[in-house]
Amino acid sequence: MIVLLVLLSFLAGYLLGKHRGEQTGQARGMAETRLLLRQQTLETGICSLCRQDRIAKESDSAKG
Repeated sequence: MIVLLVLLSFLAGYLLGKHRGEQTGQARGMAETRLLLRQQTLETGICSLCRQDRIAKESDSAKG
């Protein structure tokens, strides 16, 4: 009986930890994705989402 209780306790802890880890991982992934997209856009000068040339657009707006 005690062994079963210990096993159930470990199972409950495992499941709670797994759920919390997945939530934390998703939040970190979303934050990192935003930063990586922004970095890629700044490095290449082309928007990663819409493929619009950012440098050409800025120079066009500066001209007039």
